[in-house]
Amino acid sequence: MAVLSFPELLQAMICGEVEPPPVARLLGLELLSAAGTARPSSGWRTGLLTARASMIERGRTVGLVECRVAGPDERLVAHATSTCMVLRGDAASGR
Repeated sequence: MAVLSFPELLQAMICGEVEPPPVARLLGLELLSAAGTARPSSGWRTGLLTARASMIERGRTVGLVECRVAGPDERLVAHATSTCMVLRGDAASGR
C-alpha cells in the first residue's frame, strides 16, 4: 500500500479501504467525515461527537498534541493529551 497523507488515510477509513484503529472498534465509533466527526455505533450514547485535535508544541523529535471531544450540545465529553516522539536514523533501528 502507498504512503497516505493523514486526510487520505481518514478518507480511506471512511470508504472501508483501510481498517479503523482498534480503539474505534472497542468504543463502537464510526468515522463519518474527514473533518473528525464520529458517532457511537453501539447504543451507549446518542448523537454526534465531534473531535478536534491540535498540535500544542512541535519540536524536532517530540510533539505535544491534544484532542477535545464534544457532544451534540458542544459540551466537552472527553479530553486527551499525548506526547509523541519520532525517531529517525540510527535511533529508530530495531524499534
